[in-house]
Amino acid sequence: MGGLVLSTGMALAQTTVTGNTATDKVTVSGKCGHNTYTTVSGTVTDAISFTYSRSDQPGYHYRVTGFKSTGWAEDKK
Repeated sequence: MGGLVLSTGMALAQTTVTGNTATDKVTVSGKCGHNTYTTVSGTVTDAISFTYSRSDQPGYHYRVTGFKSTGWAEDKK
């Protein structure tokens, strides 16, 4: 399967990535934000959120969110 590269501050359009066979498809929609998330320690860092669905699982949509690791112990809990 081909890679999907995300850049900070980039909004993702509806993107279809073809998998191992012609019938496997993943649709991705989301965004990355530079300095848009404040962690428990109060550190401002980058964030990402996207939703994806798979053609082999109709009706299911998965939401993924995260932020760049700060290295602070408070943020690892």
